[in-house]
This record gives sequence, structure tokens and C-alpha cells, in this order.
Amino acid sequence: MATERVCLCAGWDQSEKYVKLNVSLNAVHTLAAEKIRTAYGPKMVFLEVSDLGGKSHVLTINNLSNPILPHYSYHKVKTDMVVIYLKKEKAGVKWDVITELEKKAIEAKDIQTNEGRKKTQRRL
Repeated sequence: MATERVCLCAGWDQSEKYVKLNVSLNAVHTLAAEKIRTAYGPKMVFLEVSDLGGKSHVLTINNLSNPILPHYSYHKVKTDMVVIYLKKEKAGVKWDVITELEKKAIEAKDIQTNEGRKKTQRRL
């Protein structure tokens, strides 16, 4: 059986306590519960959907931008979608991005922007 990586095609959202990942997969709601498996770690999430259209679909994020509480994280299957609920380690903390890599890219861009402003101010 072939394995296919999954992207967060339907996006993500958050509340005070949870970050919600919406993973679009056509007909996923027709599968038996044991065909959908999730695993969680302090800064990771793993989703595997087996035997959907003759393929396994996998989503792995090993570097979440903020820590989660694995034992309180879970998933729900909805029509054509798996929704993953990641319990925030600290309620009320706003996540700007999902991965550490995205977080670092934004921080690097902010540093460059600030350095550019300083150079402009020095010329004035």
C-alpha cells in the first residue's frame, strides 16, 4: 500500500485551550475508527489514516511552535475531515504559527525589518 503525506489543506484555528488542525481527506468519515491513528508528544503530532482509497495518508509535525499536553490532545472524524485538537500546555498563549520553523522564519524577517529601519534612521 502506498503512503501519501498530508498537508493542512483546510487550515487551523485556536481557542484559549486548544489548537485545532483541520485535515481534509475525502471519504475519511467512511472508515472504521481503527483505520485512523494519532500520536502526540510535547512538541509533535502524528496522524495516520490507513486504507483510504488504497493508500495510507500520513501527517507528521515534529516541531510544533509551542508545547502541548499529549494526554489531553485528541482527534474527531467529521465529513471528509479529521480535526486534531492539540491541548496547549499554557492556556491563553496565542500561537501565531504551527511549526518552530515558521516561527523562526518570522523572527528572522522581523530582525531584518528592524535592522533596515535602523539603517534608514541613521541616514536621516
